[in-house]
Amino acid sequence: MHDVASLLHLPITGAFHSIEALHVDKVVFLLVELLEVSSKEVRDETVQYHGAYVQLLWLRDIYRSKCDTTQWTVVA
Repeated sequence: MHDVASLLHLPITGAFHSIEALHVDKVVFLLVELLEVSSKEVRDETVQYHGAYVQLLWLRDIYRSKCDTTQWTVVA
């Protein structure tokens, strides 16, 4: 915290926010619902990265695919 204040010359007040890690099942559910992809596709991606992670390239490919098919709600 003091490093941030020293390097950026920004006043730091309060505590940093800690992010709670999501379980793989929750990540699969969210990606299926929000990106309208199959759960198998999401599970295949998360298995490669041993947890609740996906590759940015994978997200970019889905984004481009949804743009190409004019699924603007998903793109947004």
